Amino acid sequence: MSISGNKSIVVRRVFAEDLDSELLMIKEAILTDSIELFKRQGIDFEKNKEKGIDSKDFAKKFWDYGLVFNSYGLKSIT
Repeated sequence: MSISGNKSIVVRRVFAEDLDSELLMIKEAILTDSIELFKRQGIDFEKNKEKGIDSKDFAKKFWDYGLVFNSYGLKSIT
């Protein structure tokens, strides 16, 4: 990248790229921790992948039944 012209653009771009990679590492760490927690709680991701409902279908049903805004005061869904 050439620095001819506006130097602040170069600095901003480098900062943004560093920030993006750091945020990605944080997201990956959080996802890994969450997945491990679900596994310890008995969630079988492979079984859900083979026999479970498609996430888009699940989301549609969740919306269709009014569960998105918890209009029924539900505490849990099993």
